Amino acid sequence: MKTVLFIDDRTSVIEPLKEALEDDGFAALTAITAQEGQETLRKCIEEGKPVTLVVLDVGFPAMSIQEMLRHENGAVAVRNAPAADLWQGATLYPQLRKEFPELKIIIYSVRGEEEVRTLFPNTDFDCTFLRKGKDDPLEIYRTIKQHLK
Repeated sequence: MKTVLFIDDRTSVIEPLKEALEDDGFAALTAITAQEGQETLRKCIEEGKPVTLVVLDVGFPAMSIQEMLRHENGAVAVRNAPAADLWQGATLYPQLRKEFPELKIIIYSVRGEEEVRTLFPNTDFDCTFLRKGKDDPLEIYRTIKQHLK
């Protein structure tokens, strides 16, 4: 069975895609932080069920929204955080390429491809880009299924 891993802090955004893929016979997993995503990838390999595709949001904080809300000044902490702490997906991308070179990756972000490339000029994004909230949901679903073939 082919498996897709969504790494995104906003599970409500990817839940419909996850459910549709599961209905079509694919396994679909979620992780809400970069660390959880890497741990999930490693665990799947250890269990002999490697992930086929990662759908990766580039703009999410180092900690989950729930963790931020537990901090007294969560909003202030986010506003003052370094860019690398808020763009965990973009910093995770090169790590995934290094550790899992054969892994298929789709960047799924509200930011456009040009903007992401501009923000991270030293990163070679060798992947497909999809616009969250801009691209047609059916087209996004078809693109994900195409990468799972």
